[in-house]
Amino acid sequence: MTRPVRWFNCVPVAYQSLASQRGLLLQSLALLVRLPQSSAPIYRRPGFGPAARSTTLFFTMYLAAASLACAAPESGQDAQRAGAALAAELRTQWPADNLLQTGWLKMRDAKGNRAAVRIRFEVIVTATNWTSVFTAFSSNTMHGTEQLCVVHSGDCPNQYNWTRTNTHNGQQSAPIEGQQISWTGARWQYAFAGSDFWAVDLGLEFLCWPGQRLLKREMRRSRMCNVLESANPTPAPDGYSRVVSWIDTETGGLVRAEAYDVHNKLLKEFEPKEFKKVKGRWELRQMRIRNVQTGSQTVFELDQSSQ
Repeated sequence: MTRPVRWFNCVPVAYQSLASQRGLLLQSLALLVRLPQSSAPIYRRPGFGPAARSTTLFFTMYLAAASLACAAPESGQDAQRAGAALAAELRTQWPADNLLQTGWLKMRDAKGNRAAVRIRFEVIVTATNWTSVFTAFSSNTMHGTEQLCVVHSGDCPNQYNWTRTNTHNGQQSAPIEGQQISWTGARWQYAFAGSDFWAVDLGLEFLCWPGQRLLKREMRRSRMCNVLESANPTPAPDGYSRVVSWIDTETGGLVRAEAYDVHNKLLKEFEPKEFKKVKGRWELRQMRIRNVQTGSQTVFELDQSSQ
């Protein structure tokens, strides 16, 4: 059977084949967006507003919606069926090719202190799965100091492997002393390279939760969006209870995502911020995540494509 090569395109209500839908789009936050030449950017100017270029994550999800899919479900059961179909389709979409990019994590803490970490982002596609690899480098060397690998196979949950390298002796260790470097599912305390991006943000772990609902259609940032709610059945005190995502119904782009804590208070906001046209393709350049409760924020900023 031929492996699907579309990026997170889904028709949640009609359940129709997506082979004819436009676009190969790389997911939020965690992943890079590449639109075909015939596609238009989500926003007309960088940052905000119609058509500006929107890694993901956590963060990055995309929906190619037909007319039936654009309609909000009429009942709770319809909403659950549509949401479950959407999340399942998002999980099973694989990238068409390997990818390599470099960039920066630009961080600002609650006190206004700023820091920047050099990063490399890779997508590795095999016959049985695909892996997103995030590598953070020390400030004075290009030897990897921290690496997160997220293995996606279409089944839930994802598999994670996280290592740190001591640049003085080349030894590897767990990111937190005494913790394992490999796990399955959600471990909320792991912040990649000291940023606001958790490992589960970059792995889009919320798509594996059983509680998925397609809530409604509404305008967001001047775009008509389908709204998907992903509910965690057993939220941890330091994790998410639910994630709400706004998906552009026309282009399939991620317009915004919000994560809520165990008390149902807004914890994090995710926003694609900037696109740039490179060799006829629109590529995601910036994804911002803001911790509403602490006041810190991180911008995931990618350079021009290296591959």
